[in-house]
Amino acid sequence: MDNMKRLLDVLDDCEEAAGFYKGKKLLIVNKRFADIFGLSVDECAGLPIVEICHNDSIEMIGDFIHRRAANDPSVPSLYEAAFRTPDDPKHMLTVNVLKIKKTDGAVLVLLRGRE
Repeated sequence: MDNMKRLLDVLDDCEEAAGFYKGKKLLIVNKRFADIFGLSVDECAGLPIVEICHNDSIEMIGDFIHRRAANDPSVPSLYEAAFRTPDDPKHMLTVNVLKIKKTDGAVLVLLRGRE
């Protein structure tokens, strides 16, 4: 978990919203990720992604992340979605899911805003 925390801290410094995801739940996120959804870092830990995103298609997004984590070859590495967040009712984000070594099967989820 220390390796994941260090990577999230670096990504936060680079203004990247990121979190680690495993078993359909968030393990740990950085502050930028939590801020998008109006939550604290501690509040995000252990939550299924469907509980923090206010979106009609969030189950599809959760399925995308889960299938990417399971190495489904038919799933692309990028997914574009419109999230409704507390501060922005039409927040466009691109979701990227990456496998990182030494994370005990967790995958890194990056959220990037789209202009």
